[in-house]
Amino acid sequence: MNEKILELITVRLDTLGVKIGVVGEQLWYVLIKQVRIEGWAYLGATGLLLLLVLILSLLAWSARKDRGDDTICCSILGLFIFACMLGTSYCGLARVFNPEFYALQEILRVFGK
Repeated sequence: MNEKILELITVRLDTLGVKIGVVGEQLWYVLIKQVRIEGWAYLGATGLLLLLVLILSLLAWSARKDRGDDTICCSILGLFIFACMLGTSYCGLARVFNPEFYALQEILRVFGK
């Protein structure tokens, strides 16, 4: 990363830290923790979506003997929720394993305005 940009970010972090009563370095660690918490929240949402997919799969499996219409509807909805689950799991894992990138991205977004 360009040293000039890194210095600018450090100065802005310190300025923001002074406004809220902490130093920039402490603010950085708070941002890192927040990004990790967001990542775990995404992974929790992934778990809930997985549970929903399993319930819909069981409903589709039990309904296939009775009538065919519910099977198709549950299957399509299950596939849609499964795709959402893949997206949330990616977001969650990325934030848990690489929180610095997302914290820096958030800082640049805030200061870019």
